[in-house]
Amino acid sequence: GEQSAPGLMALLEQRGATAEKQMLAVTLLREVGSLLPLQRYVDWQLHRSLEDELCDNALDSLEQMGEAARASMLEALPEANPAGQEALLSVLTRLSADERVFDTLMELFDRVPQRRAILAAYLGRLGDDRALPALQAAAAEEMLGYLDYIELRAAIEELGGEAPEREYDNDPEYEALHGLRT
Repeated sequence: GEQSAPGLMALLEQRGATAEKQMLAVTLLREVGSLLPLQRYVDWQLHRSLEDELCDNALDSLEQMGEAARASMLEALPEANPAGQEALLSVLTRLSADERVFDTLMELFDRVPQRRAILAAYLGRLGDDRALPALQAAAAEEMLGYLDYIELRAAIEELGGEAPEREYDNDPEYEALHGLRT
């Protein structure tokens, strides 16, 4: 239970602790429902890479903490690198609406075009139809790949808009997926 949280926190802070031990500590802290590591988990998101299992595990804990973690995540949002912002936004878009979430998400959508598919999904989840013009413009871009288009179209439709019609007959992604259906 919660009485194990201080010992598990000490393991997280221990120099030289293996990644496996840290992963186990994060998982156990989540299972006991401890809020003790909340700020540490938020801090880990600030300078994370896109692929980081420990940060992802901590992010799962932040999601479980829900509204209790909201204020700390919102405060950290401007300080985080793009990967950290994306991670925090993945949780924040599931919580109550906040203008800072929408603004950061739109700024990241413009600034990191290679991540538009996942960011479009977050915009759709957020449910703010002010994102429609940016989503529709991105869906109309000439060099847009099929899989990105599918995500953009889903977000546009989720927000009540209509995506531009596209042809993808010569797109390798389209052909690969189309080949799976036949």
